Amino acid sequence: MRCTHVEGYEAAVFRGSQSLLHSSHPPIILFEFCDWAEARVPEARVGDAQRVLTEAGYKIWRLSSFISGGKPLNSILESGS
Repeated sequence: MRCTHVEGYEAAVFRGSQSLLHSSHPPIILFEFCDWAEARVPEARVGDAQRVLTEAGYKIWRLSSFISGGKPLNSILESGS
């Protein structure tokens, strides 16, 4: 799955991809979290993209932690990038 320049609308893309996210071979997803981008989306909350993915059974890592073999995040990020 590839989301290119959706600038805060990642949650909408993921919601539209539910059959893929819940398939027998769900994709590995890499996306950029920017609180300011999600904050400007009408009727959305910061962290919604992460919520959609965790509800689909995904775990969320910071890229550096994933690369180094670290653990996934314990909670949804709501600030930062």
